[in-house]
Amino acid sequence: MDWFLLVIAFLFLIAGLAGAVLPVLPGPPLSFLGLLILHFSSQVQFSLAFLVVAALVAALITVLDYVIPNYFTQKLKASPAAVRGTFVGTLLGLFLIPPVGILIFPILGAFVGELIFSNDVQKAFKSAFASFAGLVGGIVIKGVYGLWALVYGAFALF
Repeated sequence: MDWFLLVIAFLFLIAGLAGAVLPVLPGPPLSFLGLLILHFSSQVQFSLAFLVVAALVAALITVLDYVIPNYFTQKLKASPAAVRGTFVGTLLGLFLIPPVGILIFPILGAFVGELIFSNDVQKAFKSAFASFAGLVGGIVIKGVYGLWALVYGAFALF
């Protein structure tokens, strides 16, 4: 039973790391579940405080992953239409053409939203870049958490 738990835990940890770049996989929650499954094996015991903090960080990163593209779009002075376009593009990307849609639609949404609002192609490209920067920021944050969970779980086991 213990080997089964260890294999499942590391499959979750690997899937969590892959979820940093594959939008169809919720990376941080999968990584946390991998740590939690490791905890239930007889090989690894994490403290309750560690598990609570790891869960809260995973939840925060998951929420931020949807907020960061909008934040970057606003920070680079895009119009409210570009911000709404990024949000609508994110939602459409989740449902229309996953996983590629979640990478492309927020950027297209920011571009189209800004273009409709200002009719300025240069500003629309700037808004699209801001959305892209936010997307990359989310990937980096999820990747760091996924890698941390995988390495921490491996070191806890050995």
